[in-house]
Amino acid sequence: MADEYLNNPHHVVERLRSSSVRVVFSGLKKQVIDVMRHSGMYDYIGEENIFPDEDLALDSIYAEVIKIVPGAPRQLLKHHIGGADGVKTWL
Repeated sequence: MADEYLNNPHHVVERLRSSSVRVVFSGLKKQVIDVMRHSGMYDYIGEENIFPDEDLALDSIYAEVIKIVPGAPRQLLKHHIGGADGVKTWL
């Protein structure tokens, strides 16, 4: 199953979206964006979900959260759970 996702990352996004998870990217290098555009992944994810830096991504996510849960504490969104490999993951 893992090989299926590695060979077609669209499946990962599709599965997350089917579970009501918004997929966003931030701070991507130009080369990564070029590959995403070439593969169709950029359009599939949507420009509205790709941000130049993590603060803008978190602002967008938080704006969505407070529509559903007014007064939700923002600090919950910035809990760092990864990064040893250079990839930052936030909740």
